[in-house]
Amino acid sequence: MRKITLSLVVCAFAALSLSQVKLGSPAQTVQSLVSALESGKVNDAAKCVQNAKPTAQVKRNLETIPSQGVKLVANVQTPTIKGSKATATVTITVRMANQPSRSTTESVEFAKVGNSWLIVAPKTMPSPQSAISGIACMLVNGESSMMRPAQSDKTSVCMMNAKQLGLGCMMYAADYDDVYKFKASGWTNAIMPYIKNKAILTCPLDKPGTISYSFNASLIGKNQAVIGRPAETVMIYEGKNKKLLYRHGGKAVVVFADGHANLVSKEEANNLVWKL
Repeated sequence: MRKITLSLVVCAFAALSLSQVKLGSPAQTVQSLVSALESGKVNDAAKCVQNAKPTAQVKRNLETIPSQGVKLVANVQTPTIKGSKATATVTITVRMANQPSRSTTESVEFAKVGNSWLIVAPKTMPSPQSAISGIACMLVNGESSMMRPAQSDKTSVCMMNAKQLGLGCMMYAADYDDVYKFKASGWTNAIMPYIKNKAILTCPLDKPGTISYSFNASLIGKNQAVIGRPAETVMIYEGKNKKLLYRHGGKAVVVFADGHANLVSKEEANNLVWKL
C-alpha cells in the first residue's frame, strides 16, 4: 500500500512539473516561454510556439542562456482577441550581471489551438528589437529563420550574421546613451561582448577568418535619434570604404539603421543613404 501511495506522489509531482508550461492566455504563454528560456528548457519553450521544431543548433544556443546569468522580465499588455487570433504588446527586460538593463517592446501574434494560446512566428524577418518574435522564428525555422526560400544556405547565413552584428551595434549604443562611440577601425572589438562569436564576422562566401562586413563610418559618434531615415540609412554592409561586394547573385547584404537587413542590387545601391 505504501508503494502505491509513493507512486501516486511521484506522479503528482511529475504532473505539477508539466503544468509549469501554462498556455491558457497570451500572457501565460509569454511568461512560460520566458521561464523556459531562463531555465534553458528549450523543449518547454517550443511548446509555447506554434509549429516549433527547434534544431540541434538552436537548442545548443538557447541552452546557454542560464550560464550567461540572463534574467528576463515580461510585461504583456491586455491582448486584442478576434476569434482564434490575438495580438498583444509585449515588453521584455533583459538583466545581466554588471550591465544595465535593456528593454524592448514589440507586437506579438498568437493563435488559439485547442485550449492553448500559442505564439505565431512572423512570416517576415523580425527586427533585432523583436525578442519574442525572434525567438519564435528560431524555434520554428532554425538559425537562418525567415530567409527567402530562393536564397542559398550561405546567403541565409550571411544575412543572419549581418543582423546579429547590427543587433550587437544597437545594444552597444544603448549602453552609451544611444551613441555609436567606437572607432571605425575597432567596431568589431567594441561589440564583441554583445555578440560573443567571431565566426559571424565572416560571410560563408568569403575567405575564412576575413572580416566581411564594415560599419558605416558616417554614423560613428552620432546619436541614433538624429538619424532621419533609419530604414534607408546604411549601418553595416558587405564590403569596405562604402563599396559593396555583390557576392549573392549580384546582391550584397546591408543592415540598415533601424535594424532590418536586406539584399541590395547595384541599381538599388544608388538609393542608399550613407551620410546624415
